[in-house]
Amino acid sequence: MKIKRDQAGALSALARSAFRERLVRFVQENCNGAARVSRSELSQTVKFLIERAESYGIETERQVAIFVVTRWVIGEKFDSVFSQIERMLIDDSIGADEKTSRLREYAMDLLHTDRGEHP
Repeated sequence: MKIKRDQAGALSALARSAFRERLVRFVQENCNGAARVSRSELSQTVKFLIERAESYGIETERQVAIFVVTRWVIGEKFDSVFSQIERMLIDDSIGADEKTSRLREYAMDLLHTDRGEHP
């Protein structure tokens, strides 16, 4: 079976759209405040966040999901408000897995701090 370039592009676009919809559903069901946002607005926000994640070299579904969920835990512009996070994300010497691992740690530390717990 041979897949033409335009067919591959269509399959890729379909896969990206399906991933975005799964991520929108996950965020809406699991992240504080997301349920109050319209589905359309949430879909646009997630699309924007996926593009931002990719601009930092974060590309796999798992990595992108961590980036998107981090926005709901830390805040809307977490990647520019927190200088430590911003420096880490723009550092090309840090791989995507390490970046998302650190994002997860920042988010978990913040959650524990907000709850008065010690990580």
